[in-house]
Amino acid sequence: FGHKKGAFTGADSHTEGLIAKAENGTLFLDEIGDLAEENQIKLLRVLQENEYYKLGSSALMKCNIRVIAATNKNVTDKKTVRSFRKDLFYRLSVHSCTVPPLRDRIDDIPALISTFTAETSGRLKKKTPLFSSEALSLLENYNFPGNVRELKNIIQDICTRNTTGEITIDDFPTYIPRQLIKPAVSSLFDNHPLTNIFNKFPTLDEVETYTINEVMKLTNHN
Repeated sequence: FGHKKGAFTGADSHTEGLIAKAENGTLFLDEIGDLAEENQIKLLRVLQENEYYKLGSSALMKCNIRVIAATNKNVTDKKTVRSFRKDLFYRLSVHSCTVPPLRDRIDDIPALISTFTAETSGRLKKKTPLFSSEALSLLENYNFPGNVRELKNIIQDICTRNTTGEITIDDFPTYIPRQLIKPAVSSLFDNHPLTNIFNKFPTLDEVETYTINEVMKLTNHN
């Protein structure tokens, strides 16, 4: 919200708040579920009336901003969040989307590993290391309680310390259970007809797409 000069000890000058800086633009509020109740009331006024007060000032300020809020808490669950105002929740929920945790979208893990590895190696000016099949299996079967940030931190750590050019399970933190490593699918389905077609054992989506394409070919797209 910003503050007026002299609003509190150490307030030696007038300061514009983030709302003023976001005028005619977007203000992103992360971890909205942890916002103190008194500030929830102030934010509700901003959303409903497009107005607010700077700390230490009685002058009413007008604003024109778009607010995007995020939280890792279920703010509608009374058992875990008791102090989040319902009126603020409904005011924020004009449009909403749920981003599933990394453990629920394991198909994203290989792409994220590739991205984070390239970024870290580029920053360190090192050759991008390769991951062994066991190392990839370990990450793909870990539940990542720390979500994407945990994966990024793990990749940064192992890329920084690696000197061989290949990432193995020995490079990973000891808190990741090694028993998560599973046999590679290809080794279980060698010489299987589907493996011969796809060069791996396919997903249902891949089989469906392949079948549709084959039918289109056989019927001359009719």
